[in-house]
Amino acid sequence: MNSSVDIAVEAMRQSNPVPDPASLADVMMRPEVFLTTTKETTPAMSTTQQTTHPPTGETPHRRRNLTALVAAFAVVLVVGAIVALLAAAQTQESATPTDVTQAFIDARNAGDGESASAMLSEGAKIDDTGANTKVALASKTEWFGAVGWEWTIVDCEESPALAGTQVHCTYAHDNAWSRAVGLDQVNDGGTFTFVVADGTINSFFHDWQQTTFSPAVWEVFIPWVRDNHADQIPVILSDECCTAITTAEANAVWQELTEEYVAEIEANS
Repeated sequence: MNSSVDIAVEAMRQSNPVPDPASLADVMMRPEVFLTTTKETTPAMSTTQQTTHPPTGETPHRRRNLTALVAAFAVVLVVGAIVALLAAAQTQESATPTDVTQAFIDARNAGDGESASAMLSEGAKIDDTGANTKVALASKTEWFGAVGWEWTIVDCEESPALAGTQVHCTYAHDNAWSRAVGLDQVNDGGTFTFVVADGTINSFFHDWQQTTFSPAVWEVFIPWVRDNHADQIPVILSDECCTAITTAEANAVWQELTEEYVAEIEANS
């Protein structure tokens, strides 16, 4: 005898028969049924449900402020770079050829071979009393620094040249040896001749005259070295009297000898 539960289940089966699995699969594969089913089984989220809550301590307002700050910082960097480039270009344009040559002399007086060499273009024509390349000029400039050589420009004249502007300068000069014996800067008639274009030196020629300076200074210092440090002569000179070696090693010896020479003269004064 069927219970009341069995009778109820049977009634439900008759009113809602279970579909055949094969036929059900066929129906579900139809596009219109699939789309309809998908739409029906994925209900649209409410506005409240779609809102993504930011992490604790962060709000949309704070994010907008941060984005604005980053954008402003980027603008400041770009504007700053543009201003720096414009300022550099303006400075280069405002520097006269004579200004460029004076900057070169300043580097030379400081014994700054790297800066002096950097002011000359690649392939520049160089004749600096035996130094004919940028590397040789840098070494010689450092030698000038080792013995305290300094040049003071007396006068410069500018004139047109094929590769820019020619700057022809006369000068007076001294060094640590001459200052030690109380000799004022000497103008022997030496000159610097430059050709400058676009703020760069394309040619440099040094006509070094030492009719007064050499007998009073060089020809006193070298014999002192020979008398007191004969073993250093081959280190600092490539011959017996006149050609200085200007390697880094030799320049260090030149400086040591110069300091000792000056100290001895001052002690005996």
